[in-house]
Amino acid sequence: MNKKSLLIVLILVFGNLLAFGQVAVMDDAHVTELRLKTFNKVWNIVNDNHFDPTFGGVDWKKVGQSYQPQAMSAKSDDEFHAVLNQMLGELNQSHFSIYTKNIETNSTKCNDGVIGIELKMLDQQPVIFQVEKDSVAEKAGLKPGFVLTKIDDKSIAEILLPLEEILYLRKMTEAMKRVQRERTLMRSVCGTPDTPVKVEALDGKNTAQTFDMKRVAFKGEVMRVAEGIPPFKLAFQSGKIENNIGYIRFNVWIPTQSKRFQEAMRGLSNSKAIIIDLRGNPGGMGQLVDDVGGTLFDKKASFGTFRRRNLYGEFIVSPQKNSYQGKVVVLTDYASGSTSEIFTAGIQETGRAKIIGERTAGAVLPATIERLPTGANFMYAIADYRSPSGILIEGK
Repeated sequence: MNKKSLLIVLILVFGNLLAFGQVAVMDDAHVTELRLKTFNKVWNIVNDNHFDPTFGGVDWKKVGQSYQPQAMSAKSDDEFHAVLNQMLGELNQSHFSIYTKNIETNSTKCNDGVIGIELKMLDQQPVIFQVEKDSVAEKAGLKPGFVLTKIDDKSIAEILLPLEEILYLRKMTEAMKRVQRERTLMRSVCGTPDTPVKVEALDGKNTAQTFDMKRVAFKGEVMRVAEGIPPFKLAFQSGKIENNIGYIRFNVWIPTQSKRFQEAMRGLSNSKAIIIDLRGNPGGMGQLVDDVGGTLFDKKASFGTFRRRNLYGEFIVSPQKNSYQGKVVVLTDYASGSTSEIFTAGIQETGRAKIIGERTAGAVLPATIERLPTGANFMYAIADYRSPSGILIEGK
């Protein structure tokens, strides 16, 4: 199986829901032809390539017949693609999604102007999880633990309302809904560099405060995980904390990050123990579990299996020279998905590490990407995944 077919991505699987825009002329024969070709291609790809010929009990033929009239009567290309995403949601599985140029523009706002915060939804509230050192947010006085109540005079409920209406139509786990809300709110905070943004928040004493800031250009790395998927901000941290404990955190599984991980492991080789922080890491390239896992094993290990309709394979981790043999702890949360879950399941079931944190996303399906006649990109799952002990992680 080639590298493309082993691509496993969660990064923006559910980042494409807000998509209603320019109206197309519906009597345009060319538009109608493109949409019909696109609809048929999406339906046929799933029909011919889904790893489960029973589609998990879903009547895929009936689904197609039900959604085609709605798709062909869409008033815009964005609405058309949104209907396709709704149809794909009937499978109730991750890694089935349509990406358009408008979706990419919307989803990459935080690659432009930023204030330097990271949000997490805790108890249905957007809480500041991290504030970057020397950032606009830190200078303004925002701190981890503050709860956002308004962004540019709009309440959190008001900002999320359009999303909630769409989430109601999509079959999605609560963890994924949580991730989608976070991304929507972050896009409201981000925007064009040098533009103002006002944030209202409750501080540690539950006192309301207002913070007026100006967005600054994001100066970090931005890279595409794969052709057809919007570019992604890279984050990587490594070093030692107290008591000679090593710490590594990275946010996406791509070759650049795996090389950094291997270099960091060499620098932490004398550590008493090492913490690998996969919180918020939504996945990436599945084959990289070998590059990362090989730094921790002294013999070959299985990190689980994948199955297509007519093909079976295994994720094998091969030991690297001078691999680290000390204690390892892996941190996870609800947004740790896809390749992060393969790594976590493998390292947990082999007994090589302890896992601490929340249950992971349950979104673990090898996938690939294909261009559609409308110009949009279609990511679709081509295989399932089972842990070394045979547990199906998807949806759990």
